[in-house]
Amino acid sequence: MSWDNLYTLWSVKYMDIFLKRGISVLIYDHRNHGLSGGKNTTFGHYEKYDLKAVTDWLFTRLGDGGKVGIMGESMGAATVLLNSEIDDRVSFYIADCAYSSMSGILKYRMRKDFHIYPFPLYYSASLITKIRAGIFFREVSPIKAIENVETPIFFIHGKNDDYVPYQMSVDMYNAKKKGFKKIYLAPNAGHAEAYWNNKDEYDRLVGEFLEQIVF
Repeated sequence: MSWDNLYTLWSVKYMDIFLKRGISVLIYDHRNHGLSGGKNTTFGHYEKYDLKAVTDWLFTRLGDGGKVGIMGESMGAATVLLNSEIDDRVSFYIADCAYSSMSGILKYRMRKDFHIYPFPLYYSASLITKIRAGIFFREVSPIKAIENVETPIFFIHGKNDDYVPYQMSVDMYNAKKKGFKKIYLAPNAGHAEAYWNNKDEYDRLVGEFLEQIVF
């Protein structure tokens, strides 16, 4: 099996949660991932517009009365939160182990992985990214995007995640001031392991979330 196939297969583990509740599932690869085109990965900045294009297509297919909910993991979770600011048609979002900002996660990884202070490398890289891809790192900020979003959001994060700290999801939960919100800090789970290590509870809590928002 090629690496191209694995990007999509990584999301398949969540599929049965929705299928058994009568909810159809569409899975796609981000730009510059799997079989999708694109030269740059932008941590959700341009990916949110790709997601909106997919959502547009879905609403066209579903017609009047159709409902769409969106779930993402890691960068996918950050992308759905960024999308929430630009698309209020969506009925709910589930964000599993999202980072609260591109700046925050990059600075955290620089310190943790390379034991270096962000200045000046972070700022130089941000400038180069602006020149090459059209964005400064600070422009990608899920925590700012959700401040005034009323759409229901379920934040999920592994309590033992040392790649994206779970505190980022806690901060975003607290930052969302409008509409329904829910958070689950999964025990004994590292990055993107909340489902694998807590399948029954994960399934139950997602089901309860869907019932609470009457999806």
